[in-house]
Amino acid sequence: MNYNIFLAFIIIGFFASFFLYIVWKYPISSEEKNLKDSSVESSSKEPLTENRLDFALEKTRTHFFQRLKNLFTQDKNPKDLKPLWEILVSSDVSTQTADFLIQKIEEDSTPDISLLEKLQIASLNLISSQSSSIPTTYPHIILMVGVNGTGKTTSSGKLAKYYQDLGYSPVLGAADTFRAAATEQLSQWAEKLGIPCITGKPGSDPAAIAYKTLEAVENLDKGVGIIDTAGRLQTKKDLMDELEKIQRVLQKKNPLAPQEILLVIDGTYGQNALSQVLNFQDAVKVTGLIVTKLDGTAKGGMILTLAHETSLPISWIGFGESEKDLRPFDAKTFIQAILPLQHSTLPS
Repeated sequence: MNYNIFLAFIIIGFFASFFLYIVWKYPISSEEKNLKDSSVESSSKEPLTENRLDFALEKTRTHFFQRLKNLFTQDKNPKDLKPLWEILVSSDVSTQTADFLIQKIEEDSTPDISLLEKLQIASLNLISSQSSSIPTTYPHIILMVGVNGTGKTTSSGKLAKYYQDLGYSPVLGAADTFRAAATEQLSQWAEKLGIPCITGKPGSDPAAIAYKTLEAVENLDKGVGIIDTAGRLQTKKDLMDELEKIQRVLQKKNPLAPQEILLVIDGTYGQNALSQVLNFQDAVKVTGLIVTKLDGTAKGGMILTLAHETSLPISWIGFGESEKDLRPFDAKTFIQAILPLQHSTLPS
C-alpha cells in the first residue's frame, strides 16, 4: 500500500516538473498575451468604445481593407479600377453599389489624395444620412420584425437597456406568443433590467400583447414600448397579415403608433439580406434597420449595399453578447473602422 502511494507521488512529481519546464521553455509572448487579453475584453460587459467596434469589425476590415491596401501600395491612383470593383463585390458589396462607388471615385477630382481616400469619401457620402431614431414624443412604440434567427429578441433587450441608460422608461412586449423560449428570454431581460414585460399565454393573440404594451407605456415618463414579434418569412402572407393586424390594433388606441418598425437583419447573410429588406418593405412600413452579428462575419460591406439600394436608414448595429453590444449606427465611425487610413480626409 505504501509502495503504491510512493509511486503515485513520483508520477505526479514527474508531470508537474514537465509542465513547469514547458512554461519556462515556451513563455507566452507579450503579443499573444495582448491578443488573449483583448479576447477576454471583447466578451466582457464593459461600456462600448471605438476599440470595441474596431475589434467587432476585424474580419470585415481584414478581408476588405487589407486587400485594398496590398493592391494599391505601389500606385495610389491607378487608371484601371476593375481590381477595386472586384474586391468590393467579393466583400459583399452588390454590383450596382460597386458601380456607383467606382463612378463617384472617377468623378472625384480632389488633388493629392489617394484612391483609398476617395473610396472612403464616396462610402461615407453613400451612408452619411443613416442614423438612429431618438424618441421625442410619447408614448413611443417600436415594433421589432424580421425572419427567425436574426436576433430580434436579443436586440429588443439590448435596445431597452440603451434607452434605460438614457433616462427613458422602457417596457418590453413579448408578442412572439408562438415560441415559448422567446417570451422566457424577453422576461429574463426585463427582470435583469428591472422593467415591465407584457406577456401572454402560448398561442395567444400577438396584437393583444402589443395593445397591452401600449397601455403600459402610456402613463410612464418618457415611455418607450419595444414589442418583439414572431420571426416570419417575408413570403408568408398570413404572417405578414398578422403584422398588419398588430399595427391596426395599436392605431385604434394611438393613431401614430407604432412610431418605428425596425427590421432586424443578420449581418452574416451578406447581400442575401437585401431581398429580405425589399420584401418586408412591400408588406409593412419599415422605418429602419438593425444589422446584427457583425462581429462574426467578413461581410460588413453589405452595409453599403443596404444603404444604397433601399430607402431605409441603418439605425443600429449589433455585435457580441454583451447587453451593451448594440449601438446607434454612425457612418463616419463605421467607415473609419473598415477603412482605417492614416491620413484620413474625412471631416472631423
